[in-house]
Amino acid sequence: MTLTRVILFIQEDVAALESPFAATMLDNMPTLTKNFAQVFPTASPNAEDLLHRLLHFNPIKRLTAEEALRHPYLAQFHNAAEESIYLQTLGRFTISEYRERLYQEIVQRKKEIRKKLREKERLERDTPSRNQRRPKFRAAHFGSPNGAA
Repeated sequence: MTLTRVILFIQEDVAALESPFAATMLDNMPTLTKNFAQVFPTASPNAEDLLHRLLHFNPIKRLTAEEALRHPYLAQFHNAAEESIYLQTLGRFTISEYRERLYQEIVQRKKEIRKKLREKERLERDTPSRNQRRPKFRAAHFGSPNGAA
């Protein structure tokens, strides 16, 4: 089933912006009709539906993070135990606080990755290769090369 999604800026959606400038800009934009199947030819119907709901112009009508995580398209990735930790914090911080927390998490993850890479490099450097691990036979241990002791 191919769904054609048309972006229409209805008055309610434009009013949700609470910006006269944005309303004027939207009024002057040409109306475009795009078929999701043309833009995303390999997308499944569930993928199309999720995109439509996530890309809704009016943020009030857009899916919340929790709703998106319960969408059938994301079912295989859904892990309620992990997600509840993050979803509980939604709405508790300002945008700048979320931005700062996200930045801190990215920096922390980069540090962890760098640490793992350094550890891996150290192990590779300190662990002898196969050729280096083979015992070297010395004539002194086994007598002379011609068999005489």
